[in-house]
Amino acid sequence: MIGNGMESAPKKGVLRALVIVAASIFSTEIILMILFEEMHNLPLMTENLLDGLFLTLLVSPILYFQLFRPLQDNIAELEKTRDLLKNQRDILEEEVSRRTAELSEQNRQQEMLMHDLKGANEELKNFAYVVSHDLKAPLRAIGSLTQWIAEDYADKFDEEGREHLRLLVGRTRRMDALIDGILQYSRVGRVHEELVRVDLNLLLHEIIDSLGPHEAISVEVETSLPELRVEKTRIQQVFQNLISNAMKYIDKPQGEVRIGCIAEKDDWKFYVRDNGPGIEERHFERIFHLFQTLAPRDRVESTGVGLALVRKIVEMHGGKVWLESAVGTGSTFYFTLPLVGSIDREGVEVNEA
Repeated sequence: MIGNGMESAPKKGVLRALVIVAASIFSTEIILMILFEEMHNLPLMTENLLDGLFLTLLVSPILYFQLFRPLQDNIAELEKTRDLLKNQRDILEEEVSRRTAELSEQNRQQEMLMHDLKGANEELKNFAYVVSHDLKAPLRAIGSLTQWIAEDYADKFDEEGREHLRLLVGRTRRMDALIDGILQYSRVGRVHEELVRVDLNLLLHEIIDSLGPHEAISVEVETSLPELRVEKTRIQQVFQNLISNAMKYIDKPQGEVRIGCIAEKDDWKFYVRDNGPGIEERHFERIFHLFQTLAPRDRVESTGVGLALVRKIVEMHGGKVWLESAVGTGSTFYFTLPLVGSIDREGVEVNEA
């Protein structure tokens, strides 16, 4: 009996080992189940040392290849991913450093530009002071002296001499007006007034009265105008220049100047229409440049600053200016200003939606 038991134990161990080898071919779970089963038969396994050693030697390679080898592969893959992330981090840090240096350089250049701009503005202020005082003072003296000569010695000059004096007085006045125009143009965008509500109906009435249209020129406001929150002096300059230009160039026996506005989706569209000589399309852009006039200055006194000033003011307020014209029929100058912040014709303030 004892011999048969001892003889059956190695056989049983070999069979179990063969089962383990077969199971390892299919899955690790089966191996673990068998091992768990062997835990219940621990006394029998320890009964024969050869059986236990044989089982251990057989199972160890299987466990390595089934459990630990995939784990090592995963660790290697993680290390590879770590190295990749480290390289990406280094590249990102290098890019951040480069962008930081670029931004620092841009900030430095902006500071330099701001410094230069501040200096230019200061020079412009000094220029305005020189123009308004050092140039206008002697110019006024020349104008006054010329007028005295014309009055006191008129009988001493022949017709040609009187014409020369008349031209001298006209040139002096033109230069004075030109200096005023340059000063006004230089102040736009640099010298700001307080934004106030301006009733354009009242403002247009004041402007028309100050211009004093000739009896042969009819100036009318065709539509009711809104209230705007603007710099009053600037919007006054816009209308005054457009209306005075329309009156100045009218070549018909009965001149007509019409002013009005149309409420559009986002803007008020204002217009100043006349029945003057009209403007060729090729001059539409040119007339908005400084010192540009179409008529000879000896025939029509003009500084060439007015329309440039109009464009600068309108664009500063977020609008645009343009014209439509037909030669021989007349011209219509349009400009827009934003609806937001204005008071419509019913007295309701227009705000953003």
